[in-house]
Amino acid sequence: PVTYLDLELLNIEAFAAESVRFRTAYSAAPVCAPSRFAVITGRMPSRAQFAIERTLASSTGEDGVDVTLGTAKFYESDAENSIPYILKNDATTPYYTGMIGKWHLMSGNDFGNDFGCSSLDSSPNAAIYADCTNLVKTQGFDFVDAFYYSNIATTNTQQFSHNPEWMVSQAQKFINTAVNVEQKPFFLYFASTLTNQPDIQTALQSFSYTQSPKGTLTGDDIPDDTAMMDRSAIWAMGQAYNDRNAAQQKLAAAQYWVDDMVGALISFLQSNNLYDNTLIVLQGDHNDVAKGVLYQHGSRILQFVRYPPLFDVATAPHLMPQDFVVSNVDLAAVIFEVTGVSPPAGYTTDGQSWISDVVQLIASPDTATPSCCEYRFMDVLNSHSVANARYQYIYRQNPNLVETGNGVSTYYPDIYDQEQFYDIQSDPNQQSNQINNAAYTAEITQFQTLMSDYLTDTCPVSTCQMPTIPTTTTTTTTTTATTTTSTEPGSSTTTTTAVTATSSTTTTTTAATTTTSTTTTATTTVPPTTTTTTTVPPTTTTTTTATTTTAAPTGASVCDQTSTTLSYCD
Repeated sequence: PVTYLDLELLNIEAFAAESVRFRTAYSAAPVCAPSRFAVITGRMPSRAQFAIERTLASSTGEDGVDVTLGTAKFYESDAENSIPYILKNDATTPYYTGMIGKWHLMSGNDFGNDFGCSSLDSSPNAAIYADCTNLVKTQGFDFVDAFYYSNIATTNTQQFSHNPEWMVSQAQKFINTAVNVEQKPFFLYFASTLTNQPDIQTALQSFSYTQSPKGTLTGDDIPDDTAMMDRSAIWAMGQAYNDRNAAQQKLAAAQYWVDDMVGALISFLQSNNLYDNTLIVLQGDHNDVAKGVLYQHGSRILQFVRYPPLFDVATAPHLMPQDFVVSNVDLAAVIFEVTGVSPPAGYTTDGQSWISDVVQLIASPDTATPSCCEYRFMDVLNSHSVANARYQYIYRQNPNLVETGNGVSTYYPDIYDQEQFYDIQSDPNQQSNQINNAAYTAEITQFQTLMSDYLTDTCPVSTCQMPTIPTTTTTTTTTTATTTTSTEPGSSTTTTTAVTATSSTTTTTTAATTTTSTTTTATTTVPPTTTTTTTVPPTTTTTTTATTTTAAPTGASVCDQTSTTLSYCD
C-alpha cells in the first residue's frame, strides 16, 4: 500500500483548516514543466506553441503533440496569453507581477538567445543569472528573483542547493514593492524547489542561505529577514522520527522545511494586514508516488484555496464533494474571475472557473447544482486521459511510448495497452484494465467520445490517431401473419400474429476509416451507474509545492477524505 508519513505540518494544516479543500484535483500533466505551463496559461500542455513546433519538426504529427519536459515551454504567444501578462497589462487595474523559485519553462537555447541559462542548475553566475531573469521578465513579470532555471543539479562540485529562506525573503521584497512602492495589487507565482532533488540532508547540513545560482548573496540579498527556523532545527525535527529509516527521516525533514517556508510567507502577509484579502492557492504540480504517469498516483494533487472575501474562514474547512473535479489548468479562469480582469479577445482557456459553484456549494451543500467540474483532461508524451471522480480513461496515440522513469511502468500491468479504462472506486491502484468489460460499455463510449473531441481539438495536423468508438443502431421490422383455423363446420377463427424481428448494425468509427458489420442480435448492458463585493482589488498569491510519498502502489489504497494528510487522494 501507499504509505504517507504521519507528520504534523502545523502551518499547512492551519491553512487548510481555513480553506476550500478540493478532494478530487488533477494536474494537467504528471510532470513538472507541462503542469506549470497549464497553471500559468490556463491551457492544456498539448496547446503549447513550442511543443507543437517541435512535434512537427520531428514527426508527421499524427500521434498528436509531444508533451514532455523539453517541449512544454513558455514561448512567444503563450507568454502573452498567460496570467501574469494579462494581469500586468490590464488597462483598468494593472497588477504587479512576480515569479520566484523553480521556472522550468525555458527552452534549451533560451529561445534563441543562448545565454547559457541551463548552466545555472549547477554553476552560479551573476551575469548569466541577470540575463535569464530579465528574459523571464519580458514574458509578463515585473519581478523575478530567487530564480532556479529548473531542477538543481547534483554534482561533486555542487555550489548551492535548496534555499527557501532566499525565496521567502525575495517574496517579502516583492510584496513590499507592490503594496508600498507601486501601490498595486499583486500576482506572485511562488514555485518551491522542495521536495525535489538534491539531497535534503546535504542541503540542510552542508549549505547556507547565502549560496545560490546568483552567486554568494550579499547586502540586501542575504535572507536574514524571514520568520523561518534555523536549518539545524529542521534537520533535528526530521531525525525525531528515530523509529524510521534514514530515507524517511530525510523526507520528514523536507516536509517540515516546506511547512516552515509556507508558515513564513503567511506570517509576513499577516504582519502586513494582507492575509485576509489575498487569494492563496496551495497546490502540487504533480504526485510523486508514480511521477510521470497519467494514473491517479501520478496526476492527483492536493489543492487548498483560502480567500475570506468569498470563502468564510469561520465555517471552514469547506470540503468539496468527491464528484467536484478540478484541475490546475482551471487556475487562470479562477483568477481572472476573482480579479475582474478580462482576457483579450482570442485568448481562451481550457480550464473553468469554479468560483460561483464553490460559493454555492458552501452556502447550500445539499441543494447546490454545480455547473462545472465533472471531467478533467491530462497529457503526457503522446498519451492523454480524461477522468471524473469514479472513472479514468487513458488513450495512447503511440502505445509504444510510455513513462518508465524510476520504474513506474512496473506498477501498472496494462500500461502498454492503447486504450485503458479503470473504475477508481473498486480498483484505486488501477491494476485491472476494464476496456473490454461489457458492463462498462456506456461509460467507455462516453469517455471515448470526450477523448475524441479533445484530440480533434488539439491535433496539430488534419488527422490524428483517435479512439475507436463503436456505435449501435437498432432497426425493428414488424411482419403481420394471418392464420385461419376452422374449429367446426361453417365457422372459422382468425388469428393475427405480429412477429417482430430486430437486427443491429454496429458501426466502428475512427478518424481515418469507417467499417460496418451487421449481426442478427444485439445486447445492450447498462452498468450501474451569494454575492460578494470587493472594494479593494484583491491581491493574488499562487504557491506551488510538491507532495512527496514513500512507496509505490502495490496494494489497495485507502483515502481518508476528511484528513489533512497531504496525500494524492486529497
